[in-house]
Amino acid sequence: MTKQAIYLLAGGLVAITISNPLVAATVDLEDLPLAPNSYHNGDPGTNNVGTYDGSFMSRGAGFNNTFLVEDFGSPGDPVIVKFWGGWAYSNTTDVTTPGVDASGHVVNESSAYNLPGGGGAAGSANYGVAYYDPFGFTPVPVITLPTGAQARSMLVTNTTYAALSMLHGDQFSSPFHMGDSFVLHVTGADANGASVGVPVDFFLADYRELNGQPDSLVSQWTSVDLSSLAGAKKLSLSIQSTNSGTPTYFALDNLQLAPVLGDLNLDGSITVADASALMGALADLPAYETAHHLTNAALASIGDLNGDGAVTNADIQALINKLPSAPGSGGLAVGVPEPAGGGLAICSFACWIIFARRYRYRMDVPRNSSA
Repeated sequence: MTKQAIYLLAGGLVAITISNPLVAATVDLEDLPLAPNSYHNGDPGTNNVGTYDGSFMSRGAGFNNTFLVEDFGSPGDPVIVKFWGGWAYSNTTDVTTPGVDASGHVVNESSAYNLPGGGGAAGSANYGVAYYDPFGFTPVPVITLPTGAQARSMLVTNTTYAALSMLHGDQFSSPFHMGDSFVLHVTGADANGASVGVPVDFFLADYRELNGQPDSLVSQWTSVDLSSLAGAKKLSLSIQSTNSGTPTYFALDNLQLAPVLGDLNLDGSITVADASALMGALADLPAYETAHHLTNAALASIGDLNGDGAVTNADIQALINKLPSAPGSGGLAVGVPEPAGGGLAICSFACWIIFARRYRYRMDVPRNSSA
């Protein structure tokens, strides 16, 4: 559908035609370069002891990564240990190799358990892999959403590492039995770190057998609804497992984002402040776009509240009508008259440490390219 944006400029009215004014985005990690059958977990490629920030961006969303290099040896006899937490990204497809070999070294921590052939969602290559460190040596996996976007849903599955450990056990963990569970817990926060919305729990494995339900373990990309976290600027993701030895990894793909309609001050929520921001924007829409690095379509996706294809004074009333159901609105309701002649119909646009990390930290072992 095509709509028209109208700017009132010094020389007269200028109409700009745009398509799909209500835009959405998919964070699919396909914009991140990777060699075939490889992954990136923030490894700086050095044995120099230190803490390294390997965080990365995909489609405007931020993914945190902390990579640690430690020396647990003695002078002249170093024992280098490397480990990471937060997010990595991968295109490996191994759904059969256990995560650790017979000597306890990690060899396959990066593969999504997506049966039968592995890989990303819908045949894509790249996807994200998260490690949640229950001991707190590295930060919780966090996704920072792009400005003006809210999370709608995401696809998740287990990693081969976690799945085979739960199914068959390994050197560090017994197989799952009745009563066990492996739960992904997602919380939201605003720009100040305050909690937003209702947390989401998703069972990556459920052996509780409630009401006679059979045991289940996620083995393909599965959608998780995140709409209860609307307004969150950041998502924190953690794992809660009944078996303390299970490796706390999971995989993510196709994070679906939607604009926050009415969020004119771009703080991720709709409040009275957005009415003021909208009135300020209407005074000079091109300047507002420039100041906030918005395209025409992006402006329309947050500012065309009455759906008429243009951002005008009429949208102020439409925004005010939304405020009674918006947090912190105070139930404000006032009328805003449209200027005569519609002259301001302005724009739409569109080894202790090894135990501590589930005993699996890599001890100066060359990386297996098939991991």
